[in-house]
This record gives sequence, C-alpha cells and structure tokens, in this order.
Amino acid sequence: MTVYYIITHNCNLLCPHCIRGASNNNNMNTQSAIAGLNKLFDDYPNATIILSGGEPTLHPDFDIILQEASKLFRCVVINSNGTTNYFRTSDSWEQNNIIVQFSIDGDENTHNEIRGKGNFEKVIQNIEFINHNNKQIWISTTVSKNNYDSIKKLPAIFCKYRIGKWQIAPMMPFGNASRSDIISIDEWNELVDELIEITPFRLGVRKLFDIQKLISLTDSDIQRIADNSRNIDFRNCGCLRSKVYVYPNMNVYPCTCLTDMPLGRLSKDTLKSILEKANQSCKICSFEKCRKCRYFPICNGGCWGMQKKYGADIRCPLIGELTGV
Repeated sequence: MTVYYIITHNCNLLCPHCIRGASNNNNMNTQSAIAGLNKLFDDYPNATIILSGGEPTLHPDFDIILQEASKLFRCVVINSNGTTNYFRTSDSWEQNNIIVQFSIDGDENTHNEIRGKGNFEKVIQNIEFINHNNKQIWISTTVSKNNYDSIKKLPAIFCKYRIGKWQIAPMMPFGNASRSDIISIDEWNELVDELIEITPFRLGVRKLFDIQKLISLTDSDIQRIADNSRNIDFRNCGCLRSKVYVYPNMNVYPCTCLTDMPLGRLSKDTLKSILEKANQSCKICSFEKCRKCRYFPICNGGCWGMQKKYGADIRCPLIGELTGV
C-alpha cells in the first residue's frame, strides 16, 4: 500500500500540469498528522508513505512530520519540486529509509518554460548537494505535449548524477492541466519502449492499454490476472488497490482525481475500516460498453477520475470512438 500524505496545499510554483490545481495555505494540523501516521502504521506497517503537497517542505512543521514518519515506516518519500532551501538547512532527510524525489520535466529550457525561469538550476544544485552527502536522488517526470520531444534527452543529463530511480507518468487532465495537452496512448507506449532502450538506471514506467499484449491473453489468463491483486501489468489505475490519498483535512480519497468523493476521515476511523467500506460500495464505471469489454476484469475501466469526469477513460483505444468524448 502506498499512502500519499498531502500535508499542505501550499506551493512556491504554479505548474500548468499540476493535478492538484491552485495553491493555497491549507496545511495539515501537525498533531493530526502525527496521529494519522500512527493510525496508518497500526493497519499498514509496511506501507510506503509519500509526503507530498503542494510543496511538502513548505509545511511549517515539516521536519516534525518527517521524523515521525521515518520512525514508523521503512520507506518514506519526500515528493518535492526540488527548488526550496530545505535540504540545505536540515539533515532529517539524510536517514537511510527516506527517499528524496525531485521533479524534472525536461532539459533546462523545457523545464524552465513549464516550472519557471531559473528553477532547473535550483533543482540541479539540490541534486548535487544531496549526492555530495552520499545519497541518491529519485526523479519524477510528467509527460505532456509540452515536453514530449524533450524527454528522450533526460537520460544523458541524469547520467551525470546518482539517480536511484526515474519515475515517469503521462499528464492527466485534472487540476491545472488541459485535456488538449495530454498525449495519446500510442505516443506514450512508443516513448516507454524508447526510454527502456536508452536509460541505464532504474526506470519506473510501464505501458498503458497495451492492446498487443492484451489480445494475446486467453480467457484463463484474464481470470488469473484478475484474481491476482498484486498483478499491475494490465491495471491502468491503482485506486483502492495499491494507493490512497490523505488530504490536509484528513479526508481519505481513492485518488487525487476524485476529491469530490471522500471515503472517510482518518481522524475518525482507521484506514482499514475506511477501505473495507469503500471496496464494498465504490462502483465508478457505469459505461456499459466498457463493462462488457473482455478485458474489464483486469482493467476495471482505466482511470476512475476520467470515468467520473468524461464517462470513460478517454485514452483507451478500444472505447474512445464509442464514448463520444
């Protein structure tokens, strides 16, 4: 289980693809944050905790929350844009069970066009500082039409540094992001193939709606995959299976794309009880042709956020023409 712990909506950037939309000063109460982490540990001691935002290092008590999370959990990720001075003014992040992850969305020119002038240099300086302190860095990249041509330049840039993992995901049409800027599934899957070929370090990326692989499956293959909750090769969404989101008000959501659908509140109930109720009652996909699809048992309709917003996952090549979206 991966828990995205959204401890603040405050951010020092205004990225056009940000899935969470406009920044504000809404911070998670520190005592509530600590109590929530302990509740999570009671139910899911092996969970990965991702401290995120906004920009999580802008939370006024970030160090306190980070230290509590790292005491409890074996893996804690700081999901930062990499532009703040936090990493030069604190040493809490140096613990072995803490992963520092920065966002880079292209080469210098492309990244600065997306995230603001001078921000690429700030991230690189923080990467160099963290590497100098004998720690690897993880990188996350969001791919859209605005940076698609720049992505293949990044492995050569990253090879200069100690990169533990490069996480790559396609932009989703929520928050600040525009539907017109998302790339097609064909473009995404072609990019995945190319990056696997040219990237010499660990890569967190996979194809989506891989039709060629899907059509090779027998009925028994589909049933076996559907019965295996750990098999993510064909699942295009991790909602309620492998991830949840806890927001500053302690509301629990299946995804950051579904903030109009709170499942419960961590300050009142345990995550385990919240998810048990949600798994019994949470039915998103209502598109009939999608439900009749041979691959529905393993795909489950793709992105639940898109289903709710558009009636179907608009990226799926099997239903895109049928939905009229």
